[in-house]
Amino acid sequence: MRQIRQNSCFISLLLLLLLSFGAKTVSAAEQFSTAQGPVVLAADPWCPYNCVPGTDLPGFGVEIARLAFARLGRSLLYVTRPWSRALEEARHGHIDGVIGASALEGRGLVYPRQPIGYSVDFLLKRKGYSYEWSGVSSLETHRLGLVQDYEYATTLTNYIASHRSNTQKILFSTGRNPLENNIKRLLKERIDLVVGDHAVLSHAVLQMGLEDKVDFIGGFDAPLPVYIAFGQNHPQQALYRRIFDETVEDLHDSGEFVKILAKYGIKDWKCQHCYGRKRLASRYKFAAYTW
Repeated sequence: MRQIRQNSCFISLLLLLLLSFGAKTVSAAEQFSTAQGPVVLAADPWCPYNCVPGTDLPGFGVEIARLAFARLGRSLLYVTRPWSRALEEARHGHIDGVIGASALEGRGLVYPRQPIGYSVDFLLKRKGYSYEWSGVSSLETHRLGLVQDYEYATTLTNYIASHRSNTQKILFSTGRNPLENNIKRLLKERIDLVVGDHAVLSHAVLQMGLEDKVDFIGGFDAPLPVYIAFGQNHPQQALYRRIFDETVEDLHDSGEFVKILAKYGIKDWKCQHCYGRKRLASRYKFAAYTW
C-alpha cells in the first residue's frame, strides 16, 4: 500500500513538473495568438512602403497587410521601431513580423511568396558635389551614409563589408528616422553620398523640401523584392504567409493593388519583367520607377 502511494505521489509530482514546464515555455507569440489581439508589425519609417502609423496614408505595405489579416478577423497594429530592434523582436516572437524586409535579412525570418514591392538602390548627393558613378572603386574617396542593419545592393555588399569599421568611408545611422538623419548629414557635409531605395529617398527629399538641393545617381543591380516577414518560430507564421499570398494575388487580379499603389504615386510592378532594369518615372509623386 505504501509502495503504491509512493508511486502515485511520484507520478503526480512528475505530471505537475511537466505541466509547469509546458506553461513556462509558451512563447509571447503563442500567448498573443491565443488572445486573438491585433497582429503586430513593426519597422522604422520607410515611406511609401510604411509611413506614419495612424494616418490616412500609413504606407502601401501597411494597407496590404491590413487587408490580409482582416480575412482572419484580425486587426493590424503597425508600430515604428529602429530597424535593428524590429528584426530582433520578430525573430524572438515579441512581435508578429516586420514590414519591408528583403530575403537577405532572412536569419530567423520566413517570407510569403508574394512581395509587397521591389526596391532598387540609388545614391543621393548634394547638388553641385563632384561625383560620377563609375563602379564601386569610384566610392573610395567619398564618405557614404548608410543605415545600420539595412541590406543594400549586391554591387555594394563587398565594399560595405570591407569598410564597415572605417568611419572615414562609411557612417551608419540608427534610430527611428535614420534616412532623414543621413540626408541632414549630407547637407551639413558630414558625409558625401547617401545610399537608399529610390522611392524612399524620393519621398524623404520631397517631404524635407530639398528637391533643389540634391541629385540622384543610380540605380544598382536588378530590383530586389521586398516582403512582410514573420518570425520563423511564430506559431501562426504558415497561416499568415498563406493568407498574405492569397490576398496579394486577389488584389492584383481585382485591380485593387494598382489603386492602393496609386495613392502613393506608384505604378503596379506585377509584370513579366520585374527583375529588369528600371526606368525612372519622374512624373509620379515619389519619382517611383516602372518596369
